[in-house]
Amino acid sequence: MGKNIKDYLNLSTESLNVKDIFVSPATFKNIFYSIKENERNSYIRHFIVNNLAYIFRETPLFFENLKEYIAQEMDVSTSEIIMIGSGKTGFSMSLEKYGKPFSEDSDLDLSIINENLFKNLSVDFEQWTNDYERGVVQPSNEIEKEYWEDNKIKVRKNIENFGFIDTYKVPSRLHYKTVQNINNRLYIIGYQLEKRGILGSKKVSLRVYKDWNLFLRRVYLNTKHGLGL
Repeated sequence: MGKNIKDYLNLSTESLNVKDIFVSPATFKNIFYSIKENERNSYIRHFIVNNLAYIFRETPLFFENLKEYIAQEMDVSTSEIIMIGSGKTGFSMSLEKYGKPFSEDSDLDLSIINENLFKNLSVDFEQWTNDYERGVVQPSNEIEKEYWEDNKIKVRKNIENFGFIDTYKVPSRLHYKTVQNINNRLYIIGYQLEKRGILGSKKVSLRVYKDWNLFLRRVYLNTKHGLGL
């Protein structure tokens, strides 16, 4: 049965008044609470997904060129590369740090939505867990062992239940080519951004999603959680 377009075009006054590219944490929260439930996905896409990146607001082509590099090195489309986090909005959206302004010491959080890359990373993860359980690869110390034990469970849960994988949670060892290539490129990006005074730390993280629906659902749920909903 077809949808009624009027349900999509009859926006609340609060939604019609959204005109800015960046807003304060308090304004973002107030508007989110005020608009209708069926307008919230559009609101999130505007400020978190489709919006300019706050960190590159003065030099937007810098980010576009950075996406070109990532796309070529990771064999994805530039349209599949999204920045999220405080680097995108200008402030943290997490529950514990909501409203904390982006600073030079903040991390840079990237997402790629590409099924083929997701599958290749999943293969690397399976190879790593098999190698780890058979003793083919071993952690360097007890701290790394704790991370490996934890990530072995968390990454599988994220892959199977939520359709994403965080690349830093799989070791960058020689046999895991996709992970190693990505994490090496992320380090290079972080190093160059720090060198140019854009970031105060080298940390650039990447989460790869299987498809857009899973990505948008995760962003929506994370936003609601950050707002205490």
